[in-house]
Amino acid sequence: MKEFKLTISMFSRETGMSLKNNSKDVPVLLCLTYLILLPFNIGIGGHLYLHDCVAIMFVFAFAKWKEVFYSIPEMRSYYLFIFLSMASLSTLINLQNLRDIYELLVFGYVVFIFLFFSATRIPSKILLYYGLSVLICMLGYEAYQFYTGVGDIYKVYEDTPLDFISKRYFFTFNHPNLTGSFYSLPILCLLLGGKEFISNMNPKRLIMFSGLIFVLCIPLCMTVSKHMLISMSIIAAAASFYPAINKSFICRFLIFSSLIMSAIIFYATVLYPVFPLDRTFPFINVKTCGMYMIHQTIYFKIIFSSVHSFFLGTGMSGIVENYPLLADHDLIMSVLQQYRQENLSGIFSRYMDAHNEYLNIGALFGVPAMLSMYLFWFKAPSSTNSRFSFEKRIILFYVASIFIVSLWDDILSKRWIWISLGILLSQMYNNPPSGEGEKEGPRK
Repeated sequence: MKEFKLTISMFSRETGMSLKNNSKDVPVLLCLTYLILLPFNIGIGGHLYLHDCVAIMFVFAFAKWKEVFYSIPEMRSYYLFIFLSMASLSTLINLQNLRDIYELLVFGYVVFIFLFFSATRIPSKILLYYGLSVLICMLGYEAYQFYTGVGDIYKVYEDTPLDFISKRYFFTFNHPNLTGSFYSLPILCLLLGGKEFISNMNPKRLIMFSGLIFVLCIPLCMTVSKHMLISMSIIAAAASFYPAINKSFICRFLIFSSLIMSAIIFYATVLYPVFPLDRTFPFINVKTCGMYMIHQTIYFKIIFSSVHSFFLGTGMSGIVENYPLLADHDLIMSVLQQYRQENLSGIFSRYMDAHNEYLNIGALFGVPAMLSMYLFWFKAPSSTNSRFSFEKRIILFYVASIFIVSLWDDILSKRWIWISLGILLSQMYNNPPSGEGEKEGPRK
């Protein structure tokens, strides 16, 4: 028993959590429990997962520890409440069945999760241990699949021009794009937890740390997901904070231009089929628009089909009803022929996700609701004059990547996207506990 108490005491000193005031540590423990369960992705029915049960405790934490609620930073969150109000009004007007309510609940839930994480400052060392542990687990699972030869196959790409990337990394998720976007959370936690090390490391340690990050990101590359742009942006922001890179215009230019070029290449695969490659300029397949453009064109038509749909959306039921009516079957067939997936023409003609968050929210709840949502994201980095420039730089890159990824995915329904923003803001707004470094930049 004494050994157990000693272990807990050592953990408390390491993480800044106090045994004498456990009640104040409960929100941190709840956040940590949620984070630990999240990558396991344990389903308990439908779209409900085990970590969602922990979120129920968030409600009681808000009620019991009111200081948690009051510590929610003033980061222009009123834009979120404007969005939820508009979305609720739109849902009420367009309501046809429970599916319409479900879409509203999804956004309400992720906003609630975000508010709790933004109000709870998780000690930096816990973030470091969490990020490193999850990344090692994901790397270990990828190594196991590689050596056993048992990997996940993205069957939609089999026997198509994209067959060479059909073997992709799923981890515990049911789609590689989910894995690709989730990866940004442990990467963020690792870098936030190691900010003091990054700020003060010498060139030799820089090479070692860069090698570690490269190895840990191998599974991310194996997802072959355009969502890796989020993780790339976070890593680039942290790298640019390293003193030698921060002072070098050439290094910063190379980092920024690499990110921009990656975003352009990724978006090109949305606009055009790209593969198979041609021998003549522009060398990529531009015979038709890309597969995602089929959905995006239809959602664009839905939004601008009437004044009502523009300002109030149509709800999910309205989208499902209007999608097949606005589908261009000749266009769908011509595009799918480029991918040798003509057999999917029926699915593409009935209903598909928008694969574009701007159009998704606009079609669901109306353009004003969509604008209020993205105004919040746009204002989040500028809502503070925080002196913690490390976090400030990361959040600028992170938000920019979310705006870009929104061009090809319904990204804002993902829990970890909001959790990452909440963690960033909590690190920026809430004063760190005693014992944690508050200095900025390299030590002299």
